[in-house]
Amino acid sequence: MTAQPRIGKVDFSIGTETYQTWYRVLGPIDALGRALLVLLHGGPGMTHHYMLPHKILFEKSNVPTVLYDQIGNGESSHIKNKPAEFWNPKLFMDELDNLLKHLGIYENFDLLGHFWGGMSTRYCTSRSITLISVQECLLRIMQPKDLIRA
Repeated sequence: MTAQPRIGKVDFSIGTETYQTWYRVLGPIDALGRALLVLLHGGPGMTHHYMLPHKILFEKSNVPTVLYDQIGNGESSHIKNKPAEFWNPKLFMDELDNLLKHLGIYENFDLLGHFWGGMSTRYCTSRSITLISVQECLLRIMQPKDLIRA
């Protein structure tokens, strides 16, 4: 896999319109086959900022981590004058698909969602992705000494 910028934007097309999804990668994308942890912020209406404390997973356990702002929020394109039907779960699942493909991690990632995290469950079940518990996820990404302190 080729290295991606630590901070960037990826085009996301909806019909004839193109928007941009902002993302930030902590750590190398090709970290010895290790799955990246993709953080899905709450909302709609929130941004990646309150998820920043999760960067400790990278800092302490070398878990490569991706933060991003869903369209309409934060550093991503802001979209005005769209009907309520425009803003639906499929839109955000398609945006996540687009980001994962851009980063080259579509087949190898873990997803941690908060609040709007119900979407992450829906995403996983609609894409035939194995769901794991938070405890199992922590065991996969943290060292035993880190769990003792937690």
